[in-house]
Amino acid sequence: MAELAKGVDQREPTISVILCTHDPRADHMQRTLDGLRAQTMPLRRWELLVVDNASREPLAGQWDLGWHPNARHVLEEELGLTQARLRGIRESVGELLVFVDDDNVLQADYLEQVEAIAAKDGSLGCFGAARILPEFEEEPSSELLPFTGTLALRDEPTDQRSADPLDWAYPYGAGLVVRRAVADAYVRVVSASRLKMELDRRGDQLNSCGDDEFSWIAIDLGFERGVFRALVVHHLIAAKRVRKVYLLSLYESFGYSRALLLHSHGRPAPQPIPDEEEVDPWWRVARRHLLSGRISAAVRMVRPQGEVDRDTALIKEFEGAQRAGFKRFQRTHLPSAN
Repeated sequence: MAELAKGVDQREPTISVILCTHDPRADHMQRTLDGLRAQTMPLRRWELLVVDNASREPLAGQWDLGWHPNARHVLEEELGLTQARLRGIRESVGELLVFVDDDNVLQADYLEQVEAIAAKDGSLGCFGAARILPEFEEEPSSELLPFTGTLALRDEPTDQRSADPLDWAYPYGAGLVVRRAVADAYVRVVSASRLKMELDRRGDQLNSCGDDEFSWIAIDLGFERGVFRALVVHHLIAAKRVRKVYLLSLYESFGYSRALLLHSHGRPAPQPIPDEEEVDPWWRVARRHLLSGRISAAVRMVRPQGEVDRDTALIKEFEGAQRAGFKRFQRTHLPSAN
């Protein structure tokens, strides 16, 4: 009663921050936690769940969460980002769920901005950062820089939103915000689908597109989704992730995952868009080229023609990696097509 008299809010937190991690790099994990500790939203109004996804050394003994009154460690023993997200959803209590990776530093007002956007527009089922800005441990070489977009980086010139699951308004996993109704539906739908459970990272496997599934489900429930410039995430990029061998592996896995995502929704594998359909702003067209495997067309829209001509062999190498991912999907899931 004494606490109530002091005006302490006794309600459950309205926002749940779910930090999924597997064998995190210590300095990046510390930066991520420091970013959460610096949030301007009072701690009592949000909870923090650190989901330890089968790390070799248990994280509960390494990271002290005593600074947060509504924080705890959760162990998910089955390896995989999807499995970790499912556990986080089931363990959380908030009406809004914010997913954070162990190399994401949220801007200090992130949670307050999340609350404001959600309160202003109830038609948004999920949304996220329009600005995911890199902090490179090692600057990528100039010839590889155009291929770093698959590192979940973006800096949209405007807010974007839609109810079309195939356009570019979908939020990435870094700072992804999901309403409880969408999160609960995600648990039901994904848990029942062998294909959807295969999306996203699993240890050293670089599968992706699991965050897209939240957008598809939100739209199926009658919501829209989008990204907003008021939401800013700083993405810590380790040196190995800007090396050519890693980026090629990422493109191959992206090709596989994109085809798998579409197949799980009864859609055909990605196809190049005809030139006459290029009526959207250039950045949307470039990304549509990227999603469909026309990497040369995407690069041509952001680099001078001379540089594109010089890097023709490199572009073909990345296109080949993405096509290899498409073909891996066909071999694995469409044997009759081989």
